[in-house]
Amino acid sequence: MVALRRYLAIAVLAAALCVGAVTTVQSMGDARREVHSVDTAPRVDGQLALFHDSRDQFVGFVTKIVPPHASVRILQPRKAPAPGSHPPPGPLGVCGNAVSSGVYWLFVYRLTPRVSVCDPHGSWTIYLGVPVPSGQRVWRFSATLGVAAP
Repeated sequence: MVALRRYLAIAVLAAALCVGAVTTVQSMGDARREVHSVDTAPRVDGQLALFHDSRDQFVGFVTKIVPPHASVRILQPRKAPAPGSHPPPGPLGVCGNAVSSGVYWLFVYRLTPRVSVCDPHGSWTIYLGVPVPSGQRVWRFSATLGVAAP
């Protein structure tokens, strides 16, 4: 009886080692493929293209104009709220309120260490998909992408 238990324990241990070895080999292959796909992913100015449109170039445009650690106020087109939901507090189209939040947070991420704020006073204004006004301290990338100095 003791010998049977010992052989059963050895068989279970051997099966676990085999499953672990196969799983490890498969995981390493998956990791290699993932690294290769990131290596071959399109880049803009050395950065991964997150938006896959002119906004990727616009990020570089903004980072050349707005100093690091400056505060930025990002204006975006308003997005219709989901049925039955209430608009968030704060100004709509600003600070990620009632906008495409995925685009907002990717843009904030790419502008790091610049901080996104809601206050227009003393902050650079980023026009992200809304008409860019004209002015002396306004840099236009396009009709709907631009930067205004505080």
